[in-house]
Amino acid sequence: MATTHMTTSLTEEAQRDLRQETQMKIAVFTMAPTFGMIPDKSLSTLSSWCESLGRVDLYVQLASLKGEKMPNLNCPQMHFTLDTNIQENSRLRMEDPYYGDQRDMEALRKRADRIASARAQQRRLALMNGKDYDAVIVLDIDVDIPAADIVKQALQLTRQYDVLCSNSYEFDENGDKRTYDSFPLVTSEGQHMFNRFNMAGPEQQEQYASLEGRPTQYEFFKLVADSPDVYPVQSCFGGLAIYRFSLWKVPQCTYHTGPQLYKVPVCEHETMNNCLRSERESKGEDFRIGIYPGLEFNRGGWGKDGVPL
Repeated sequence: MATTHMTTSLTEEAQRDLRQETQMKIAVFTMAPTFGMIPDKSLSTLSSWCESLGRVDLYVQLASLKGEKMPNLNCPQMHFTLDTNIQENSRLRMEDPYYGDQRDMEALRKRADRIASARAQQRRLALMNGKDYDAVIVLDIDVDIPAADIVKQALQLTRQYDVLCSNSYEFDENGDKRTYDSFPLVTSEGQHMFNRFNMAGPEQQEQYASLEGRPTQYEFFKLVADSPDVYPVQSCFGGLAIYRFSLWKVPQCTYHTGPQLYKVPVCEHETMNNCLRSERESKGEDFRIGIYPGLEFNRGGWGKDGVPL
């Protein structure tokens, strides 16, 4: 009697990809002033990641530990590394993040330098453990962290891209969506999305953007949201970005602010991305970076009426 070979619903290639996906080693890097400043919703979402993402090393850097207990992430697969040993703590402390009038450029410069220094130290200390990963997720803990299945989709693309950023947004006072985190955002044509009318409404932004020949922050968010594929840019972050670890760890690159743009120092994410691009190009390779439309979320903390939540 002939033997009938049954086939599974997944092709061999799909099964192999699934095994590779589940075997991915992921590191998540985030920071906050104190545990008390981390939203409970953020910790709950991070806990749910391990159900889909598997083994995750979570690195949390705090400027200070004010007697709080380490939160229970309810995730046995998640390895939690806490760093409160920040050198020159008085210079790096982040208890006073800048949220005020963006015309106060001096305050903005100081905050940018503090955050860049803290990110550089976190990266340096994490690399000292000698672990190897497939992907690194750099995350701002105060955003509305996307669900695990969305992150999982983006992680599948890290075999094709060096950096994948989120298409995060914020509401203005009229309830209209505009791109969030425009500081490190540079279009594929080399146009910075941050400008001196960064917090202006649609009409003022349209007038200024037309002079530069680039979209407004409102138009740009929609361009990415409507894109059927990863939207190419020169630099981005958006509150959450996924990096190919083999490139992110190169010793030639780190986080630091750059020369001033519109009287504000160039964001540490942009300087990092520029360095990673140089590393690729020095070897005759393309630097693949873009915004994944599926990683869309509100920056958090603000409702449609512009009132803090």
